Amino acid sequence: MPTSETQKLNKAHDSPFTKSLMLYQIPEAEYSGSALTEGACLFRTPETIRLDRAVEWDCYEDDGLGPVRIALFRTGEGVWFSLQHHEMSPRRDLTTLFVEPTDIAGHVDSALVALGCTSADLAWLPPSVLLTPVRLIRQDDNGVQFAIGDFPCRADAEAVIARLAAGGHKQAYFTETIRDGGPQLQFPDDYRSPPTTTPS
Repeated sequence: MPTSETQKLNKAHDSPFTKSLMLYQIPEAEYSGSALTEGACLFRTPETIRLDRAVEWDCYEDDGLGPVRIALFRTGEGVWFSLQHHEMSPRRDLTTLFVEPTDIAGHVDSALVALGCTSADLAWLPPSVLLTPVRLIRQDDNGVQFAIGDFPCRADAEAVIARLAAGGHKQAYFTETIRDGGPQLQFPDDYRSPPTTTPS
């Protein structure tokens, strides 16, 4: 069980995205915000959620689907979310992501970034929720900017930044919101495989 002390799960990253990558696990009893709403399902289980430190899950009995494991988090950006996994669900390969209802798409994207996930980890989004597409930009030492690519969400762009940084690229990276068009996610009807990306 989590202690009353907030646990920082990610180490500070030396990148322009440090604040969005920080993640704190908060004991559920200490949360006093608005009720979280179902924002997405992830192709993850408690065993496959990998952070810098072990996630401490609260376990509860739940009517209908058996025991449920819950973990509550706050990102460095101040976004709250929880992960819930029903142990007896017919879809035990999924974990449900609950977010604040004020900006479901933005909060799902922030949670994906904080968890080190991408759109390929999404099994389901509510039909009314569209993640905001972004353009990834690289700026060299002379201030020259290059578009690297367009992505259906910030989490996908940040995964590319992490790969480039791990390969020794020391450039500055940032994202710009694509206002008109941009790639979108298309989910299969059976929700048994990751979404595909439709180009802009």
